[in-house]
Amino acid sequence: RRPRHRRLLVDLMHTKATASPVTKTLWMGGHPPVGAGLAEYGIDALVLAAKEFQPAAELFPDILVHHAPMDDTYAGMPHGDADRAVQAALQTAKWLKEGKRVLSTCWQGRNRSGVIAALALMLHEKKTPEEAISLIRASRGEYAMGNPHFNLLLQTVQASRAKPPGRTRT
Repeated sequence: RRPRHRRLLVDLMHTKATASPVTKTLWMGGHPPVGAGLAEYGIDALVLAAKEFQPAAELFPDILVHHAPMDDTYAGMPHGDADRAVQAALQTAKWLKEGKRVLSTCWQGRNRSGVIAALALMLHEKKTPEEAISLIRASRGEYAMGNPHFNLLLQTVQASRAKPPGRTRT
């Protein structure tokens, strides 16, 4: 039996980690506690987005783990981070489609986990970047998704999805 969302939020807060629901099955939070705790709360899958916190998947028994080490710098997205964010979002959207409860994390649960969650919402639930950011800020507070480079990535992905198919010459 899966616990209620409120219990997960309260219990994770007592372990000095914070997590909150963005949707019923997509959660965001800061660095998670290692060990069996997440599975006990009904989390099926975990995305680790903080470059500075990449524990081995074996430390999260019975949890599917995707590593997407990214920096949270306001100087621009380092090489490879945009690709890691998109790949993590694709995996997250796949897990959500399979009915899994996913926790996207970074150090504070605001930007790196947010860009992955937002992209997953765009892919899985067809949200616009603005709708995804609004859901995340409603869950994680007004400072979530404050990195302008991550917001630009959402716009870039949205624009690439909106392009009509190219015409081929015969």
